[in-house]
Amino acid sequence: KDKALKEICTEVASTISTSLIPLIQNDSTAHARLVKLKAYIAPSDPLRRRELCAKYDALRALRPRNTSIDK
Repeated sequence: KDKALKEICTEVASTISTSLIPLIQNDSTAHARLVKLKAYIAPSDPLRRRELCAKYDALRALRPRNTSIDK
């Protein structure tokens, strides 16, 4: 069990961008590393909502009004 957890911790460190290594350098567990990476990388809810609204508006603007959506 301990060996598997250490392997996960090593895998997390080896698969992220090198610019993020200092962020997780002081964390010894995989859980602590993943929590810190999520807090740093994951978008906040308001940001995510704005991005989705922008994508939806862009898609809505592409379809001409007289075009059937069944085509």
